[in-house]
Amino acid sequence: MNPWLLDPMHSTIQFSVRHMMVSNVRGSFREFALEVEFDPEHPELGSVQATVEAASIDTGATAARRAPLLGGLPQRGAVPKAHLPKHQR
Repeated sequence: MNPWLLDPMHSTIQFSVRHMMVSNVRGSFREFALEVEFDPEHPELGSVQATVEAASIDTGATAARRAPLLGGLPQRGAVPKAHLPKHQR
């Protein structure tokens, strides 16, 4: 099986979160990876691994405006990676 890797230059991971039933906060993650392995003859052996770097969150808001909206999530690089590990699924 040859793995298929996501092209991060032509892909995005985006989200939208409702804030206080008044507005939506939109954002994305800048650092992520996806690997898919698939064999049409043996689909049961296929796998998908996705990794999102939580510290790479970007809402486009300034730190002061973003803190109350997203519970004080840090600007990229403001918190050691040990506090915001990669999330894999």
